[in-house]
Amino acid sequence: MSKYIFIIKMGLQMSLTYRLNYVISILSSAFPILLQVMLWHAVFSYTGAEKVYGYTYPEMMAYTLFALLIGQALRTGFEYEVATDIKDGGLNRFLIQPLSYLGYRLTAYLGNNISYFLVTLVLIGLCGIGLTYWLDMTFELKSFLCLLLVLCAAFMIQFFLFYMVGLVAFWAHEVWGVFESVRIVGLVLSGGIFPLTVFGETGMQILSYLPFQYVIFFPIEVVLGRVSDAEVLHGFMLQLFGSACCGESHGSSGNVVAKASSH
Repeated sequence: MSKYIFIIKMGLQMSLTYRLNYVISILSSAFPILLQVMLWHAVFSYTGAEKVYGYTYPEMMAYTLFALLIGQALRTGFEYEVATDIKDGGLNRFLIQPLSYLGYRLTAYLGNNISYFLVTLVLIGLCGIGLTYWLDMTFELKSFLCLLLVLCAAFMIQFFLFYMVGLVAFWAHEVWGVFESVRIVGLVLSGGIFPLTVFGETGMQILSYLPFQYVIFFPIEVVLGRVSDAEVLHGFMLQLFGSACCGESHGSSGNVVAKASSH
């Protein structure tokens, strides 16, 4: 256990060293977010509707901001490192070390992102305060506490999804296109660009069988208070179940992939 704690500390130190990267990533997203805000403002103004795709104007503005922040907090990138380890034989060292490759990647991901995760929670809180004055919205403390729980579960889902994507390097020589395609598709299907209600009832029904909506869309629904307590609990249990299934299926993957790379 101590070795994994050490990895978390190292990742945390590295993220704090390069904390400017997070600030730059947020600022670089300002222009796309501004475009989305202008787009939704135009849609509401043109239609004159009270709700568009089930969202009021204040809810849509809040969704756009929260989607940006959560998407940044859950960003990955380690899948490229997994691919490099597979291609360059970096997995071989795990054959002789008492260290699970899956455990190493998980704790490294946790260490690298925990500071961004905490900052994101603070920013969401500040945005919530601003929205109460700007658009006369109301947020409940209970919703923010529930958000903390579902975001932790979303963190695990995001990790396992991209860990599995990284293993594609065993079969594909050029993985950059695969990784970027999955990242973009995953961002759309998770609700990172627009609410999933855009896909209609049929699309929502199909997406309910996939894990993506529980990464961004569901947490935002929770903080906006658009789901009941029972639905929050149900969604959270599904998040935990999905994470547990992924963890169980890859529980011995550290040794398995290392042995595979030695052949």
